[in-house]
Amino acid sequence: MKLRYNPFPWIFEQGDERTKLASLAFFGQADSPQSNTCVLSLLKQQRPDGAFPSRFDAETWGMQETIRYTLLMLKVGMPATGVNVSSAVRFVLNWRNPDGGWCENPALELPPGQTWLSSQQSITWLTADVVDLLRQVDMGECPECTAALGWLRAVQNGDGGWP
Repeated sequence: MKLRYNPFPWIFEQGDERTKLASLAFFGQADSPQSNTCVLSLLKQQRPDGAFPSRFDAETWGMQETIRYTLLMLKVGMPATGVNVSSAVRFVLNWRNPDGGWCENPALELPPGQTWLSSQQSITWLTADVVDLLRQVDMGECPECTAALGWLRAVQNGDGGWP
């Protein structure tokens, strides 16, 4: 596919560090100096508890951001046993819902009209991202991952999709 315009100048001028880093990783530039700068910028945002700030409220943590940033750190080669990834995984595991899934930070006031997140009930795609994260750090057989898979199976629609 040939693009009409080159999107990269815009991405690198206007994008946030996660977007820049994801683009670099996608094109095999995860070990470039520009990628290293993005990684350092992301790591400076990581909180002492292992979480990352929410895009809705930078003063509090965001589950979506914590999971996605940690997956991205793994994609660019950060070790699964390193302090940044390990602390983020521990944080995520501490916030599992009783039903086995994950939701966004209960303290967040989410924007009206958004339908892809909930701070009150488990979310299928967020829980699936946690399963992906746990598998990537060799925790695919842990009780939390098993419970998450059980919850995902339980809420699966008859046609094979998810709500």
